[in-house]
Amino acid sequence: MNTNRHQLSTTVIPAKAGIQETVLLETVEELRHSIKVASLNHDVWDFYDKNRAEYLPVLNDSQYLLFFVTSIHAHFVACITPLYRLYETRNDTHNIPRFLKSLEDNKTFSEESLKEINELYARAKPIWVKVSRLKNEVFGHRSKDLKIQEVPAGVENRRAGGEDKRFRS
Repeated sequence: MNTNRHQLSTTVIPAKAGIQETVLLETVEELRHSIKVASLNHDVWDFYDKNRAEYLPVLNDSQYLLFFVTSIHAHFVACITPLYRLYETRNDTHNIPRFLKSLEDNKTFSEESLKEINELYARAKPIWVKVSRLKNEVFGHRSKDLKIQEVPAGVENRRAGGEDKRFRS
């Protein structure tokens, strides 16, 4: 695992008059933590996914099946939850939309930099829509319209050999 991708210099956020630097840094740390948790759980889930064929006999062994099915599911959910948290739009939580609004309101960066940051945010948002559906319709709540057979494979109730990429980007 490459933990360097989780490092962000605290000098990225310039201190400006009217902005409490500690509040901005606290938000950055909260967002960084969410990214790290999502990434680490994704790495474990991805290991199972990429190496499925190699370990299929062990994964499907009746003695270990419940452990692996549960572990695969748990790491996937543990990846989805913090990813959702990053893009939610509540005003009482640490999230990217609220953070960007704070940067814009306080003119922390130049308009050109903010435009570039907002473009990056916009490019990532379609992935969040998928994450949001998983969190809101499958994990956090179960939609009445979603039958157990329609839950994405790799998430619930499947043996280790199946695959479904409907929710992948």
